Amino acid sequence: MKKPAASSYYGSIDATLAETCCCSQHDSSSLAFCSPESSSDDLIISRSNNNNHQANILNLEYLSLSGKKKSKDHHGSLLKNFYQRRRRRVSFLIIIILLLLLLVEVSFRTISWPSHPDWQWSFHHQASSQIEERDQEYRKEQEYDYIIVGAGPAGLLVAFQLAKRLQQESMEAYGNTDHAGKVLVLESGTKSQSDVMTVLFQADAGEEEYKAGRAGRGKNAFDIPLLWSELSSKDDWSEYLSHHWPVDQTFLGRAVGGSGIHNAMINVRALPNDFQKWNVTNWSAEEMMPYFDQLEDHDVTTYYSTTMPIANYSPPLPKPKSRGSSGLFKTIVGGGMAGSSPIGPYFISSAIAAGFPLATLGFNDAEAVNRIGFGFYEFNIRNGIRDSVAKALLSNPQDGTCTIPSNLYIQTDATVHKVLFETSSTVPRAMGVQYFSNQNGGSFRQVRLRRSSHSNLQPLPIQRDAEIILSAGAILSSQILANSGISKGGFLVDSPNVGNNLQDHPVVAISYRVQGDLSKSILSVFQMDGSNSHLSFETYLKSFPNNNNNNNNNNNNKNNNNNNNNNNNIITNTTVMFNNTSVYGTPGFSVGGFLASPWSKDNVPDIQITVFPHTREPHFMHKNQHDDVSAQSDDHMHNATATSTNILVTVALLQPESRNTLALVGVATNNTSTNTQSWSSSSPGHFPLPQIQGGNLTHADASRLAWGITQIRKIMSTPPLKDNIQYEVRPGDEYIQETQDVIQYVKDNAMRNAHWSGSTRMGNDNDESDSVVDSRLRVRGVESLRIVDAGIMPFIPNGNTHSTTCVIALRAVDLILMDQDRELKE
Repeated sequence: MKKPAASSYYGSIDATLAETCCCSQHDSSSLAFCSPESSSDDLIISRSNNNNHQANILNLEYLSLSGKKKSKDHHGSLLKNFYQRRRRRVSFLIIIILLLLLLVEVSFRTISWPSHPDWQWSFHHQASSQIEERDQEYRKEQEYDYIIVGAGPAGLLVAFQLAKRLQQESMEAYGNTDHAGKVLVLESGTKSQSDVMTVLFQADAGEEEYKAGRAGRGKNAFDIPLLWSELSSKDDWSEYLSHHWPVDQTFLGRAVGGSGIHNAMINVRALPNDFQKWNVTNWSAEEMMPYFDQLEDHDVTTYYSTTMPIANYSPPLPKPKSRGSSGLFKTIVGGGMAGSSPIGPYFISSAIAAGFPLATLGFNDAEAVNRIGFGFYEFNIRNGIRDSVAKALLSNPQDGTCTIPSNLYIQTDATVHKVLFETSSTVPRAMGVQYFSNQNGGSFRQVRLRRSSHSNLQPLPIQRDAEIILSAGAILSSQILANSGISKGGFLVDSPNVGNNLQDHPVVAISYRVQGDLSKSILSVFQMDGSNSHLSFETYLKSFPNNNNNNNNNNNNKNNNNNNNNNNNIITNTTVMFNNTSVYGTPGFSVGGFLASPWSKDNVPDIQITVFPHTREPHFMHKNQHDDVSAQSDDHMHNATATSTNILVTVALLQPESRNTLALVGVATNNTSTNTQSWSSSSPGHFPLPQIQGGNLTHADASRLAWGITQIRKIMSTPPLKDNIQYEVRPGDEYIQETQDVIQYVKDNAMRNAHWSGSTRMGNDNDESDSVVDSRLRVRGVESLRIVDAGIMPFIPNGNTHSTTCVIALRAVDLILMDQDRELKE
């Protein structure tokens, strides 16, 4: 617009102001303002309801009320004062805005985003100085492409595989991994195996903070296979709570590695029949069975020990078919472990003599019929050390050095309570999580997903949606959903099946007092004997190379100086030391079997047998800890003067009809009021703990378990065991013989088995009424949230659940990336 001449310009202003002042005397006034670039037609009008507009808005002494024109200088002074006022107003507003922004920034940093405590480490395989640099980077960048809740077997596998795949994408796009999406794992616990502890904290795992300490040569109690049952002992409640969740009737691991650092290490695959029973798209047996091969580094060099006396059969036995040989976890056969089970030859010989088959292909053949029979379990043990998911992924199996992807972050002491959602859209979208940390006196904190479609400095060719993945297990993932408003009658999503369909393998025990050569054989392996036991333990420890060579000399000196004290610590804490050196590298048992009861469908095994040359099985110990039969005086594993021994056989039901439910805190259950259980002082991170309800055996379930007991009695009454059994301790054959009596015994004495699954059931797209997640593990009713743990199983698998949970994690990674690839193409 062309600027008017000065006389015209000022005349226009004068006339307009005069007109405005006159008009203001009669109605709501309009006071006109203009800029030097404006004409009288470009005035900006502001309204005022004040009756004294002349005095409050503009100093009218500059106006000529008689209509006489002011001079040009007078008009210039008027405009100068006007713009000075306006500039002051604008400056004031700018200052106010800056102060508000500063206040928001301070609040954002102190409330929404946690400071980075000393124990939160990014993991890198290079020197500690480089780790510190990435630690500082973590403090600055606290948005992630994937947030995974729980560092159990499933959570670690998903995190590790996603991080590697994201690095691969970055490498293909840029030739480096600098632009790879970031993966964060949040774990409530702080303990793990020694190599993992060293990586996590870059410190001596034998320090007082980690009570179990190093057992020497860089080992702790979680590393030693024989101590698995001691780790679940509740004799020292505070120590138990240091790596367990105190949920009644469970043994839920709370550690880096989850329950995988204290379970029995048994490796049993699901059967193809299991996946057929699931009947879910994308989860067929043909799609799932190859994942087991990816997990396994199977040792087939010695299937059964060539010196094992097995009646009516002469080794070598045929090698199992279709097994992985270059996977993550070492799997070895118990029969080849020296000192693993002195009862093995006796039990297998008697079973064969009683007419039961020998499982010549082991317990992991794809054909269900080949699994039926007795033989030796496989275990995840490498060179005498537990080979858990945590150890396999977070340390190198050769020298213990860290090989974690640089875009993977693991944060311990982070108890996640709930998922945070963006609710402005039609479908709620997960945007972060809230967790509790004990640092600095304890506080709730938040961490969030990446907010934009850009990874780091610039976008990748493939843009992936950020997601949250719950891998807290079948018990706790359900409670996190409920805390987040996803449950029956949930305030966010009404999902009535959360916490239902909870399954386990109910188990019952039968025990015997043994004598003769069998008793001597057991005592030669498991009996304590002071100085000799100490020497055997030292010999076991010295068989391992020192895995701390990757640390600097100062760290090595520190670790070496602590070895003696840590040896004493681990001995004192476990109170288990034996004469036989080789037994420490075994789980202390190896024999088992799978049977098909008369009620089994298609001759698929529905009974699992496990034989222990002692009574230190955790479920049995807890159920009978006050029973005289299980008293310390009869426990040869804790009594150096014992002259006789008890053995234990457990019978587990693999396809139970019975179902459990979770009484979720804050959620009403059927025929009950809302569970308002308050936070317990023993609850880690103030997490509200659910309660397990139901699960009473049906008559059919009890009948099948009772049938299993009769099969054990048949074996025990057949030589050579017959000649070495003094009497049946539990249930007692002189008292309980009739079928109905055995069934009642089963109903009265059945135990939980800690194989929890099914509480967040997976279903097809048309199964929305019965399932919590769809066939791609996406939580129904929300976006950007998945569940990857044993809770998604529609039906519990045919055997121990650990390996099946691991293949679920591998499958989940493929589904996550496939989904996002498909969305990008569309």
